[in-house]
Amino acid sequence: MNVNPLIEDALSNIGCPVSPIKYSGKSESYITYYTLLESDEIFADDIAIGAGTEATVDVYSKGNFKSLVKEVKKKLKQAGFSILPSGLELYEPETGYYHIVIEIYIEGMEDEE
Repeated sequence: MNVNPLIEDALSNIGCPVSPIKYSGKSESYITYYTLLESDEIFADDIAIGAGTEATVDVYSKGNFKSLVKEVKKKLKQAGFSILPSGLELYEPETGYYHIVIEIYIEGMEDEE
């Protein structure tokens, strides 16, 4: 299941750039994402008809990131994603960005791609 359009649609009005894998701009806050794992999880007559997909959404910010992270999680939940337990809040001294990792999960049928 290609989750890229689902993530981009969910975060389209978040107020900062959203980009798959890498962001090259100079925004004070931005979000990247990537697919972590996709596996067949929905079966009918021993044939896979759907998959579960885990993805990672990374929030980068040079300022107070708490409200942005809360809004990102809210929008992803509204789009049907489950937020997986995590808690990584990192600071990258070489860039000056706080880096927050949000892991998400969604199931979808094969014909929903």
